[in-house]
Amino acid sequence: MSLSMPDALSVHRLPRGTTLTHEGGRAAFVYVVQAGSLKCFRSSEDGYENVVGFAWKRDVIGLEALGTGCYAFSAVALEDSRAVVLPLRELAELRRRVPALDSALHTRVAHQLVRVGELAEVMAALSADTRLARFVLQLSMRMAERGLSPRRILLRMTRRDIAKYLGLAHETISRSFGVLVRRGCVRVTQREVEIVDFDALKQLARSTRAFGDETAAAGPPHWARVA
Repeated sequence: MSLSMPDALSVHRLPRGTTLTHEGGRAAFVYVVQAGSLKCFRSSEDGYENVVGFAWKRDVIGLEALGTGCYAFSAVALEDSRAVVLPLRELAELRRRVPALDSALHTRVAHQLVRVGELAEVMAALSADTRLARFVLQLSMRMAERGLSPRRILLRMTRRDIAKYLGLAHETISRSFGVLVRRGCVRVTQREVEIVDFDALKQLARSTRAFGDETAAAGPPHWARVA
């Protein structure tokens, strides 16, 4: 379902690298991603960046501020993006005046709650290869939701971002991508991942056994050196 927005609402243009929300900052707006993608993260006291998710078209950012008055995480554009701006103090009235908006917001929040469960499933895997396989399958579903090919995924995030999201070292991500390539699940060219065998990828995603030892010995492939 698409989000139907009143014409009077403004659209915030976000060049790549632009920060949309700041963790802990007082919230004045809720945002609906209209185009592009964003990285959502929290920062520890020592400056470590903990990636908590990625926001795509039609995702809602900042709705937690209804309860706390503050943003729970920072959100930064991974590519040139756009977000519809919903003034927080007017949100209840907007939802009352535009029933389609209210319904769509509920739908998107429900979808995002499903993703919380998906992340729990990913993190339950002890094998780094399995975590990555599950993550790639989730990205495939996100592509399909956006009307794009579920087989071809352009990684807007870096492998360091993926590593932080999956709770792994970025060198491990490089090795695990190598495992997926050698097992015939995917082809990787720079930041483009092509799923060539969905069944093999799903089989690896169901596995609890690691396959990455030989990759560790061989070192990361040439494409894994992309930041």
